[in-house]
Amino acid sequence: MTDQHHTKRDAIDGRLPPGTLLHFTDPEYTAPTAEDVRALKEISGLTGRELCALVGLEDTRTWRRWSQEARAPAGKQIPYSAWRLLLFELGLVDKRSI
Repeated sequence: MTDQHHTKRDAIDGRLPPGTLLHFTDPEYTAPTAEDVRALKEISGLTGRELCALVGLEDTRTWRRWSQEARAPAGKQIPYSAWRLLLFELGLVDKRSI
């Protein structure tokens, strides 16, 4: 990670709930909330557009939907696959654990 990014320890030390960093098969896994999505953006120091590009999305409206509460009219929960890929790309998880 570059100097503008925070470390994995920052994520674990309260910026992201530890359960969101786990593999979905882990009984302690918790799905990320819109607040967690916004925290991930803050931790990364990247824009929504840049984060979308990391998971192969061109439409930044998707990031805005993930950043809104799922029960909001335009809100949608981030899929596990996109969340996990972002965690990998940002260096917040380093291997697949099943």
